[in-house]
Amino acid sequence: MSPSSIRTTFILLAMLLATTHAPAYETVSLSDDEQRYVAENSPFTLCVDPAFMPFEQIDVNGQHAGLFADFLARVTENSGVRFKLVSTPDYAQSWKRFTARQCDLITSTKTPVVSGEYLATQSFFSSEMGYAVSTHNSDDFTVLSRQRVGVVSGTNVDVLKKMYPGLDISEVDSIRTGLEGIVSGDWNTFIAPLEILRYQLKLLGMEQLKIGGALGGYSYYKLLVNESRSPLLPVLNKAISAISERERANLVHQWLHVGVIEHETSHYVMGLFVAALLLLVLLYRYRHLWQRSQQLQETLTDSEKRFERLADNAPDMLFRMTLPEGVYEYVSPAATDIFGYTPEEFLATPQLVAKLTHNAWSDYVSERWSCAIAGDAPLGCEFQVVHKSGELRWLSQR
Repeated sequence: MSPSSIRTTFILLAMLLATTHAPAYETVSLSDDEQRYVAENSPFTLCVDPAFMPFEQIDVNGQHAGLFADFLARVTENSGVRFKLVSTPDYAQSWKRFTARQCDLITSTKTPVVSGEYLATQSFFSSEMGYAVSTHNSDDFTVLSRQRVGVVSGTNVDVLKKMYPGLDISEVDSIRTGLEGIVSGDWNTFIAPLEILRYQLKLLGMEQLKIGGALGGYSYYKLLVNESRSPLLPVLNKAISAISERERANLVHQWLHVGVIEHETSHYVMGLFVAALLLLVLLYRYRHLWQRSQQLQETLTDSEKRFERLADNAPDMLFRMTLPEGVYEYVSPAATDIFGYTPEEFLATPQLVAKLTHNAWSDYVSERWSCAIAGDAPLGCEFQVVHKSGELRWLSQR
């Protein structure tokens, strides 16, 4: 299957799923006063970040696009609240217009800290914060945090300062400016949501930069409402609450994951196929080796049993020991007749034969033992040992 046909198959499947499992949107119940307020005042002016993808942007057609835009579309479907986009060149200008009451609403992660300043809705979604650094710099944020740090205007810097007291923070008007500031040396690291950093680094092709890691804190994305529009707040919260967890997950997945599938489906599927094939080969190989090892183990066990049967009935003492430790691993029953010591006593006493050797033959046996350890064991030797009863006996070892 060609990459183009794979991509087409995925698109058709996605269309089929979208047709057969279209989400049902819930229309919220508004009071008469709330309905009247929405009808008389819509559309409400909205300021956004024009370059904050995949979360939001103002596209080439002047439309609000991205994850936040899709959430606001659900709010409109649920409540009838309509929005009128106010175009700005960057988020700093958006915030300036909002604080000047030229926008009724603004997308933000900020939390109101002054009573009457502005109001905040429930959060739509959250994102873990991360940081980007030069590929030549350390990833250790405890080191980087003692140097100059860049953030985009509108970031909840109060949270960052609580996590890392003493941060020297510089605010910039866009993500791109923040990333370029690392390259130019204006700051050593730039903090933003991880999804934003991944998207922008890939979009801008900044190979000299990398994701340093996650900071552990989260930003919660919401709408801020000017105090003059306070009756709108409960309406928005009802509409946000009506968005199911499943629908939230679908929207987040669509913007944070589908883009990768769209551009890299063929590579992903091919990678899965190769991985599956490799796994099957490894499983087959493992099964073959396991069966072979079982056969060898059975053969070895049978050989050991035959050896022990022969050794148990042999008049001569047969034994097996480790070198150079001289630990007996097996001793046949004939040991009792020859030495007066049981096989169990031999197993418990390394080099017992050497210890039973008569003093007159100690040097001779020691020399033969050294040769055996060196791998040059003699074909045979004869010497005298002392039986447990004290009787002196000749021993012929082969």
